[in-house]
Amino acid sequence: MVVNEKFDANLEMVYQTIHCENTRPVACYMGIAPAPIQMGMTLAEYLADPVRGAYAQYNYVLRLSEEAGPVGCIDNDPMGFNMVNYLTLLWLSKVERPGIELSDTSLWQVLEKKIMEKEDYEMLLTQGYESWFNSMLPKVIDMNYFGKGMQMYLENVAAIRQKGRDLGIVSINSPDILPANVPFEILCGVRSMSAFYMDCYKMPDKLVEISDIIFEANKAAAQKTLEAAKDDATTVGGWIGGWRTASAMLSPKIWDKLVWPYMRASGEQVLSYGKVPTFHLDQSWDRDIHRFAEFPEKSIVLNLDGMTDMRVARKKLGDNYCLMGDVPAPLLATGTPAEVRDYVTRLIDDLGPKGLFITAGCDAPGNTKHENMVAMFKATNDWK
Repeated sequence: MVVNEKFDANLEMVYQTIHCENTRPVACYMGIAPAPIQMGMTLAEYLADPVRGAYAQYNYVLRLSEEAGPVGCIDNDPMGFNMVNYLTLLWLSKVERPGIELSDTSLWQVLEKKIMEKEDYEMLLTQGYESWFNSMLPKVIDMNYFGKGMQMYLENVAAIRQKGRDLGIVSINSPDILPANVPFEILCGVRSMSAFYMDCYKMPDKLVEISDIIFEANKAAAQKTLEAAKDDATTVGGWIGGWRTASAMLSPKIWDKLVWPYMRASGEQVLSYGKVPTFHLDQSWDRDIHRFAEFPEKSIVLNLDGMTDMRVARKKLGDNYCLMGDVPAPLLATGTPAEVRDYVTRLIDDLGPKGLFITAGCDAPGNTKHENMVAMFKATNDWK
């Protein structure tokens, strides 16, 4: 499919990198909060008008390209999706909002609070996932606020996506694809980490039964999005998240029972439609990173945040698996451009350019220094 010359060239570059056929590292933008801030918005303004914030992200990528050399892709489409709504759906947790519960310039904050009681597991088992989810959602977010945000997203997402394509910016992960993901994450969020981790030890078999119900419902929903996108080569893939499910957080027995089967099945579903799963892996996955070799070579992206050792990942997986990362948030926020350049150059030297997207670890923080963002991408583009 021909879009425009710049987009098509960047799309080919993205696929070459995912397939580990590139010869140079690729600069990839990743940062929800820095873009609107650098383009003159407060985070309160960004939440109130995420559509304006989406265009600010595109404009910031263009600005970085002018100052640091080509930045032809971003991790996720800006979408125009309200981040509070997004995080609420991700974890069924309450989220404090800039400009409402927090100051205009504060970052949104996910509250670690038990919303779901142990008895609510029975409701999920007897009434099904949809009924259970609909009963939980109003407990964590004002439904009027949620509804307005969803309406804004649905009315604007197509135009936002088209704007990115017109500008030649390729998104590696698209809102058009919604992978099934891992039920552990949403259960842990709504139940709270301390309570849910205890449940994992006390009732693991019941949690498998519950996770199966959630996964099958989400898998059916994911299939519809994958079916709709399967023939569109410009829609590269979808995002599968791992946060509370990280190896460093869980025993091997729990991880093997409640995390990996669903993460693997979610990735396999995306691959079965010819799309690319990006595994967004926060915290340390060093212990189990080799398990991703169960996926075919040159088919997935591992997005690491600086706590998983990318050098260890490369050693265990070889150079036929695409890695994305991992300039640490503290370095981007408090380091110097020289320190950032040195970090990036050594990382590329050690890993090699093949199958490598250079970007922020997890997500660039809101207080990222602009000069450090420039240094990160300039070092990538200058590498020889």
